This record gives sequence, C-alpha cells and structure tokens, in this order.
Amino acid sequence: MSVLYIALPVALGLVAVFAWAFVRTVEQGAYDDLETPALRAIADDEPVPALAARSSTASDPSAQPEGAPTDGTTTSESGA
Repeated sequence: MSVLYIALPVALGLVAVFAWAFVRTVEQGAYDDLETPALRAIADDEPVPALAARSSTASDPSAQPEGAPTDGTTTSESGA
C-alpha cells in the first residue's frame, strides 16, 4: 500500500508532462497538414527527361511546327 504514495504521484507527473508536450505540439501546428508529408514521400524528385523536353517546347512560342502561321491566326480563319 505504501508503494501507491510513490507510484501515484510519479504517474500523475508523467501524465502532466505528456499532456503539456501534446498541447505544445498542437499549438505549434505539428498536426495541421497530415497529407502532404505522405505525398512527398511518393513524389518524384526530378522530372522525367522526355516529359521535361516536351513541356519546354510546349511553353516556347517560337517552337512551332513547320507550316504553322506566324501571325497568330489559325488555318481555319484565313480560309473563308
């Protein structure tokens, strides 16, 4: 029975420390975004070279196919 005089305050002290640590991490925002870290783990770090080459030519307006109008019109507008 005398062991309860020591074990009970120690247990309550540990509960208080863990409760304080939990409240502190919640206030700092440690649990705000639970999805992004999981998605970061499966995301590719570097783009695939073939896809990077395609996206760079698609964003370059000077890279037009042969025979494409250079004045910004399409072939359907110039015909009628």
